[in-house]
Amino acid sequence: MRIPLRVRLLAAFLLLGVLPLAGAGALVYRQGEARLAHELEARLATVAELKAQQIRAWTEERQAAVAHPAALPTLERAVAALMRRAPPDGERAAVRALRADLERLRRGGGFTELFLVEPAAGRVVLSTDRAQEGKLKADRPYVREGRRAPFVQHVYYSLALGRPVMAFSAPVRDTAGHVLAILVGRVDLAFLDRLMGERAGLGRTGQTFLVNRANYFVSERAGRSPHGLRPVFSEGVRRALAGETGTGRYVNHEGRAVVAAFRWVPEIGLALIAEMDAAEAMRPIQAFWYALVSVVGLVGAAAVAASVALSYGITKPLGRLAAAAAAIGRGEFDQRVAVAGAPELRVLAQAFHAMTDGLERLQATLRRQVAERTAELTALNELAAATAEAETAEALLEAALERILRLLGREVGTAFLRDGEALRLVAYRGLPAELVAELHARPLDVGEGIVGEAAVAGRCVVLRELSSHPRVARVSARELGLRAFVAVPLRARGGVAGVLAVGGRDPAPIPEDRLAFLDALGHQLGAVVEIVRLTARATARSRFLLGLAAIPRELS
Repeated sequence: MRIPLRVRLLAAFLLLGVLPLAGAGALVYRQGEARLAHELEARLATVAELKAQQIRAWTEERQAAVAHPAALPTLERAVAALMRRAPPDGERAAVRALRADLERLRRGGGFTELFLVEPAAGRVVLSTDRAQEGKLKADRPYVREGRRAPFVQHVYYSLALGRPVMAFSAPVRDTAGHVLAILVGRVDLAFLDRLMGERAGLGRTGQTFLVNRANYFVSERAGRSPHGLRPVFSEGVRRALAGETGTGRYVNHEGRAVVAAFRWVPEIGLALIAEMDAAEAMRPIQAFWYALVSVVGLVGAAAVAASVALSYGITKPLGRLAAAAAAIGRGEFDQRVAVAGAPELRVLAQAFHAMTDGLERLQATLRRQVAERTAELTALNELAAATAEAETAEALLEAALERILRLLGREVGTAFLRDGEALRLVAYRGLPAELVAELHARPLDVGEGIVGEAAVAGRCVVLRELSSHPRVARVSARELGLRAFVAVPLRARGGVAGVLAVGGRDPAPIPEDRLAFLDALGHQLGAVVEIVRLTARATARSRFLLGLAAIPRELS
């Protein structure tokens, strides 16, 4: 039986046009999916690392808030008076002052309770919560270990407080080195809950959470269900509890496919998980897949319509089209075929060209998006490394400014730290020496110029033409001839910690996705600057207190 020409032409179009195109599209889809997942894993790993660093800094601050007062001679004398059975009137006043000091230290250190424990019997002799006084704590790890040295007890459930807490302890010694008492501070997990609730870099479905060794959430927000405490099991939780740090794709505890990063946080004895739904993560590549299917469908329909009116006289043009389709299957998307003859052939050629143009644009768009995300993730990874190495806020902003300018392709940038009502220049690129000298000699006031406006408003200020803007504060800055400009506030819990400003002479505006990235980065940098400053102040205070503690020994 002879097969009709129209059927053969239809089969030929489908075989030589649609199938190679679909195969090439599927290959591009798989490659794009793998690369996108890898980059998302890297971004989630950066989020997990930044949060682990904030947890580490918070833990060190709480430990210092207990260890430093415990070493003070004034506390030693007050504790000695407290431990006497019948203290004189003057020492009773010292004990009352000690109770007030404990309350002040509790509020200043962010503790829920601060108390002193008798080392021998383990009895609470003085507490900011008087209901706890007289209770025995001898079997508690923070008492057993706190007799010898400062100690951090990881998260545990307190029956007395009815919620999970952490404890920090340190011995109070007399001048002979004998332990008079153990100073203990307990904190709830409100800070950790807030930190896990921050969604920067996590998208719409992303989340971060902490899990203890018993596979339970350590969070009031995520740890409960209508039936009580809720355990959590997944590959990421299992590997993090085993001490591993890594990334992966798996089904989480809710039965959803996710892309995740996980790590063990030894400072608090918990597993930290950052994850995002795989469906949201793969949405860009899925959009490409839908477009590809649509294009292939259009080509198939055009092939069926064209085959009805074709004859043997069009076999040569069909051969050229088949060859072009095969080239596209190899990834050569610049193929074009000049077809003369019947109107149907010209329509088919136009549809073929439209298909290749659309596929080429889609591939270029995907490559551009992947390159932009890669650049952002590279900048975040470099900033995470610089954060770990930076000892001062100035050094951190110096490194951040360098990487932001490289990411945006701009040549002029400044970084300011807020000192009271002044904005002090701490890093710059592309500024003339006279403007640098002027900004050092006379710092910007908060509210002065574009940078000062960003510090007051707490949001990004974006300009298309800086040089002619009326709010430019310094004449020498106006003479730089800058066009596109953005001032990014470094937001922290205590307000705006500083401002990053970036500009260039290129009139092209800064893209919206880059502005969103800068805004999120400003929030993270503000939090890190605040942590670095608090750490520096805690270090300086520690040195000062140690110096005070050494004075009696030097006098003796």
